[in-house]
Amino acid sequence: MTNEILAEARRELGIENLVLMIHDASFPSRKGEEVGRGSPYSRGAQDLLAWAEARGFTGVQLGPQGITSADDKSPYDGSAFAKNPMSIALAPLVDEDLLSQKTFDEIRAGVSTSTERVDYAWSWKQSRRAVKEAHARVDRSGAVWQRFVAWRAANASWLARDEDFEAWTASFGTEDWRRWPSALPAVNGDEVFAFGQFLVHAQHEAFRKACNLHVLGDLQIGISHRDRFRREHLFLRGYAMGAPPSRTNPDGQPWGYPLLDPESAEATDFNRARVAKMLAEFDFLRVDHPHGHICPWAYDATAPDALRAVQNGARLFESPDLPDHPALARYAIVRPDQIDLSVPRYADAWVTSLDEAQIDRYAHKIEVLGSTRALLLEVLSTCPFPLASVLARSGLGRFRVTQKADPRNPTDVYSTYQAKRPDWVMLGNHDTPPIWRCLKSWRRDKIDAWCDHLQARLGKDAVDRQVIANDPRALAQPMLADLFVSEASSVAVFFADLFGIDAIYNQPGVVDEANWTLRAGNDFASRRGLDVPAAMATALRARGKHDLAARVLAHAAAHVARSATGPSRP
Repeated sequence: MTNEILAEARRELGIENLVLMIHDASFPSRKGEEVGRGSPYSRGAQDLLAWAEARGFTGVQLGPQGITSADDKSPYDGSAFAKNPMSIALAPLVDEDLLSQKTFDEIRAGVSTSTERVDYAWSWKQSRRAVKEAHARVDRSGAVWQRFVAWRAANASWLARDEDFEAWTASFGTEDWRRWPSALPAVNGDEVFAFGQFLVHAQHEAFRKACNLHVLGDLQIGISHRDRFRREHLFLRGYAMGAPPSRTNPDGQPWGYPLLDPESAEATDFNRARVAKMLAEFDFLRVDHPHGHICPWAYDATAPDALRAVQNGARLFESPDLPDHPALARYAIVRPDQIDLSVPRYADAWVTSLDEAQIDRYAHKIEVLGSTRALLLEVLSTCPFPLASVLARSGLGRFRVTQKADPRNPTDVYSTYQAKRPDWVMLGNHDTPPIWRCLKSWRRDKIDAWCDHLQARLGKDAVDRQVIANDPRALAQPMLADLFVSEASSVAVFFADLFGIDAIYNQPGVVDEANWTLRAGNDFASRRGLDVPAAMATALRARGKHDLAARVLAHAAAHVARSATGPSRP
């Protein structure tokens, strides 16, 4: 378990959650198990999480775990129920005699990228090769097969549908069901696919039981192409969901995701079912773009110019009488007299008031997902009045991404001055540049403004202006400490920030081969990045807790010394 000194430091700072954010593919591997992609179920992942635990982390936030297609790496476009077979750790399959050493060696030998990037195309193919071989090798009279048979039956409510989809994909040579014939042949599922799902789910269950950290899942707002198959009746016709213009995305983003029909009980059941499965597999859930549940931005899905359409869209439940979106009036929760027509439709103040019954209706859209105590709502730059009302009603916080804050403006929504107890604070996330890249690009006046802000928050001695003048990257450490002195009870650190990586993980709204491929690197422990215990010590000194700060630093130094002299792992 985490050392008591670091636990005491967290308690003194009021930190209940200190979470490492890293998606499945980004985990490192140990020597001898590198297959071109990370997995939270690998031995390298065990090393990383033990390393994080020793530095005070209490949880790990994984990304969406659904199946991604051969030509779309984004985990946010993955399947709702089935897990990605690319996350199966292959070395344990060799140990269990489900994968031959020869095949494993061939897979490892074919990797064409460094351990800092995912070899996506190779891993996509080889993970399926490994599943096929494991299915062929498993002893049909043994315990593993018996567990599979029982698991397959217990999960038939979602698995059978995905099995059929895989069978048809194999039959027609494409997973694009729009190219399939209208009359589909009868199939009897895909047992190989089902066995792969059993393997990845079993590894996830074992991982969660063995992990000393809380494990957080990621509920994406989008619904994948495969999950739309034969579910068209669940979606609102003629409309798609996107992101309106905002501080984060000034042009807006036409995501093209379908909108669940708010009048369909079956659509609500679908939503409940996918969340219930995730809540059974994780301790907490990050709700991606909760606006999409409470006040989704709808735009004309038939328009030839999607970007223009999303900029002229409207909120589904806040459009009682718009002349260009008359079809949305039937879904309105607000009345015309509660709308301020002088501001843009996407503005937080578009809705001016709500009565208790209306707030109840909005809150229900989150409550159907499960207990709000298990949910983290990714509310960033925009927080429309209905969403703010739900947060207040439920006692939920929002995310403060401090790299986006104006250090001269303590009222900035991203400033740590604005953080409240339920909030989550972080330097960046998977959609922002790493802090190291930011610091190299910021102008001198912005660096100086951050130094002023941090000295006000942490004390003059916490910021060495001379060192920062020579190397702006040195500002990252006091920026991390700033998170710990805020009122927020939860701190999150993205892996690229933690390990000093300045490569971008994802560029939102841009199709780039490098997106979603960044990894922690198998040398993560030797990287020069953020020092979390030192940041906590700085925050403790700012609170006047000098003795505890010294003990935290002494503990961290002793741990580093032990790690440097301890035996290496094969």
